[in-house]
Amino acid sequence: MGIDAVRVQEKNEFVNALKKARKNTNSILIEVLVDKNIRVPGYGAWWDVPVAEVSKSEKVKEVRVQYDKQIKKERDF
Repeated sequence: MGIDAVRVQEKNEFVNALKKARKNTNSILIEVLVDKNIRVPGYGAWWDVPVAEVSKSEKVKEVRVQYDKQIKKERDF
């Protein structure tokens, strides 16, 4: 599609890709391959990414209702 791209999996590959991106005058895509099952050790936090509040999809609306119910059960530590 006309954009420069690089695929990385290791930290040193990522660092090198960032260096390349900073020198590039055009947009660049850095695709980072990760294992979704690997977690940060000793860090039990998670990101709350809510379901859309507005949607034409009935399924999304149903999921949002469930999300709203569950979010009320959260506790701050």
